[in-house]
Amino acid sequence: MNVDVAVNGTGGIIGVGVKILDSEGQVLASNAQNIRAGYITQVAEAMALLHGLRFACDVGLWPCEVESDAQVLVNFVNGKDISCSDVGLIIHDIKVLLKSFPTFYVSFVPIYVNAAAHCLAKFSINIQSDCFWLEVFPPSLAQIVMGECPLKL
Repeated sequence: MNVDVAVNGTGGIIGVGVKILDSEGQVLASNAQNIRAGYITQVAEAMALLHGLRFACDVGLWPCEVESDAQVLVNFVNGKDISCSDVGLIIHDIKVLLKSFPTFYVSFVPIYVNAAAHCLAKFSINIQSDCFWLEVFPPSLAQIVMGECPLKL
């Protein structure tokens, strides 16, 4: 599962993009949603991961590999310490949810590996309602979901 966030600093909106693949790289599900909140980037990245994991649970796809281009977030999730800060409380929720998966690992990937999730996140800033697709998706989003992002990173 790849997850990323795009932040609209002026409008107080964050976009969340999620792409879930099988072991052969085929898209099983994808999700684009926005959250109307003025989170700082670190909190927004954590919220995106939490929403991505909830989406995976909702569609019955338990990811064993979670990838993010937010190195600090990955370190927090893989670490033992939890702070009482805004991001620390979200990390706690992420860790609780991850314990429900049979096996998993969370890893950092460069932004180009996470491009499709990022493009879905950018797309979601302007949508009116949450969108999700299982195995199929609108042709207008095919390039994004398949990883060939036409939007500027």
